[in-house]
Amino acid sequence: MRIALYLVIASVLLLQDSVSPARENAATRPSISKSEPMPTKRKMDLNKSAKTTFEMKSWEEKAYDESDGSPKLTRAQITKVYHGDIEAKSTLEYLMMYRLDGTASFVGFERVVGSIDGRSGSFVLQHQGSFKDGIARVTMFVVSESGTGALSGLCGESTYAVGHAERHAIIFDYDFE
Repeated sequence: MRIALYLVIASVLLLQDSVSPARENAATRPSISKSEPMPTKRKMDLNKSAKTTFEMKSWEEKAYDESDGSPKLTRAQITKVYHGDIEAKSTLEYLMMYRLDGTASFVGFERVVGSIDGRSGSFVLQHQGSFKDGIARVTMFVVSESGTGALSGLCGESTYAVGHAERHAIIFDYDFE
């Protein structure tokens, strides 16, 4: 619940910054510490690409807030396995909101433990996405300063759309600071 509240507050602050000319002065703008989950590089700065597939090994989803006529809120705990240029196992937790028409929006964090390009360690991905007409559209990026071991300094991102298949192919653009 704290993560969802944090994401809402951060989104509002960023939106206020982007639409308020009075906030142009950096001294009056709220600061964001380095440890908060923000992308560290723009896509054009990412010089490497990893082709990988992933499988969802488990998906446990439970509602935590349901009301008649209101969107349903759920929490999903997922385990995944990556194969290809990324060899890893991961745990992912989504907070999801299902609209009455069956579409959904979700956010999540995923800890990935394994290797990329022969370098081993772990890192955390932040996810944001939507679900409509059987297709999940996902944007994910490496949370700043979350890399450990030989993956310390990792930054990267991926955007993809997947349906209900056993295995999903993605391209993960990345580099090291």
